[in-house]
Amino acid sequence: LDAASQPVPDQAVQWRLRRMSDGSVSTLGTLSSDAQGYSSLTLNTDRSVGDYQLWADLPQFSQIARAEQNLSISSGPTRNLLLGHLPPMAAGDSAILTVQARDQVSNLVSNDQSTVLELVMPTAEFHVQPGPGIDIASTSLNGQTVERVRATLKNGQAQLSLQAGQQVGQFSMPISSAGNNLYYTYNSGGAISCCDSQIRLTVVPAAPARVQLLNDQGVAQADGDVLHRGIKQDVRLQLQLQDRFGNPVSQLAGKPANLGIQVKASRSEE
Repeated sequence: LDAASQPVPDQAVQWRLRRMSDGSVSTLGTLSSDAQGYSSLTLNTDRSVGDYQLWADLPQFSQIARAEQNLSISSGPTRNLLLGHLPPMAAGDSAILTVQARDQVSNLVSNDQSTVLELVMPTAEFHVQPGPGIDIASTSLNGQTVERVRATLKNGQAQLSLQAGQQVGQFSMPISSAGNNLYYTYNSGGAISCCDSQIRLTVVPAAPARVQLLNDQGVAQADGDVLHRGIKQDVRLQLQLQDRFGNPVSQLAGKPANLGIQVKASRSEE
């Protein structure tokens, strides 16, 4: 408006947005006023949640005070799920998998009570502990009957206690969530990947539990078995450090498991 309160067309209006949390200001654009003196802006609210201040001023008339409008941006609907890091698990042990809902621009979503994350256990030896919001059924994967788990978020979050199988190695766990991208924190440093359909699980040996005698073929000598060899035949036996499931243990506290073993031999004559 001019001094007589009449509309002024074709005046350049500069639009800016100030983020109150840190004072940063971004320019949204410069738009001319129309025949009624209005300059309008469509504000894209795909931004970090928080308080903002919208500014409109006339660059050609710096003596005219800018117009200011306070506004607050809250998180949008869930579009992404961030899954926490699963470190290597000892055979038979459990680890916690965390799930956090996020919107299109990765703001935390704290009011989601309905989004479902589905996981399929990689083998029949893997299990998820039952709990609120966790539905466990069965399905077939690679010829095995395995658990299919559906976890419903509460307040935008979920936690699942995942129990590893008894066998060491690398395993792939299928994951899905209808309409959402899945992000996974794939190392302890917080690095994130997208868009995953599987999580790689690493199972390492449990604590050492026994020393197992292996025969000359490298096969575990079962209790009561007798290895028959002829006179003057060499017999090469091996000892192997194992966990309680029979997995070989090659390291102790991150170092090679170099141990002294005392062996005694006796003979019986028939």
